[in-house]
Amino acid sequence: MGETDAYRFTAKAAKNNGQLQVMDIEYVLKYRKRPVGGSETVEEKPYSIMGNVVRQQKKPYFTEDDVFTYVLRKAKADKNFVKASPNAFASRFSASGKFLGNRGDLFDMTKIQKYIDLYSTKDENEHLAAKITAGLYNAKNGTINANDSEGTLILQYCVTTEEAFAEYLANVSERSITAISEPVTKSGFRKADADTLKALFEFKSEKQIGYSAKEAQAEWKKYQFPSSSYNWPLLLKGSQAKSFPSLNNKKFRITINAVDTPQNFFAVETATHLSKGSDGAQILLEGVVLQKTADTTDLTVTFLLSDGKTIDVLYPHTIH
Repeated sequence: MGETDAYRFTAKAAKNNGQLQVMDIEYVLKYRKRPVGGSETVEEKPYSIMGNVVRQQKKPYFTEDDVFTYVLRKAKADKNFVKASPNAFASRFSASGKFLGNRGDLFDMTKIQKYIDLYSTKDENEHLAAKITAGLYNAKNGTINANDSEGTLILQYCVTTEEAFAEYLANVSERSITAISEPVTKSGFRKADADTLKALFEFKSEKQIGYSAKEAQAEWKKYQFPSSSYNWPLLLKGSQAKSFPSLNNKKFRITINAVDTPQNFFAVETATHLSKGSDGAQILLEGVVLQKTADTTDLTVTFLLSDGKTIDVLYPHTIH
């Protein structure tokens, strides 16, 4: 609508019983004439039939879903709406997200706060009220996944009302969620490499009380794990951590972060199976396997990350 050299089209609109009412429509055509040797004149001719056509069209006001879709579009346009924690592993969020169904701390709600405030209450200037929130979408079914070797997190999120999202998490809602993002890959999380894992999980061979370092070192060098492949699976996917093999009457002992109880660090969270490093950092490990053969003092530990990647960490040993 507007005015040009050829026409003028104006109208007024107002809300009427939940619909958009158009009124005072004016559509005017402009006819221009210029006689030979004379000046131009403009004759305006109104057309009421156009107004009748428009009046007969019913256009509903925007709905809640329209609002959610709009807010979702704004959130997607802001690359910082999904937050990364450089000091935390992405699997910390994926593991708990799959268990709980949500991780609200992944989203910077200040990015959409003005829309939350705008629709928080319904007054004479607002068409509807909706307590807007955002959260993970379908996380319990695996839409959130971590790649700790790259420091990335893949997820989907949605925008809806607080009530609808709570019902959705509780699996009691009959309302469908319509404003859903495509899979988003967020980088910037802590990366798991050999040096990092070695610092978090420090395996050592130490002398037993009553023996010298030389005696312990000699026996450690001859030792191999009691299995056909000379390894010891300390942690398997979905399981609790095992103990170290029995070292009764040995002159050495094996420790992890200065204690001999691996259960203090691996799969310490029963529900999520998250492991905890020496600095308290949580990471999802699907496997930890110790390897040691005779005629060497080195211990090799293979870590299986949640993204399927394996990382071998070498622990050279000289018992002092």
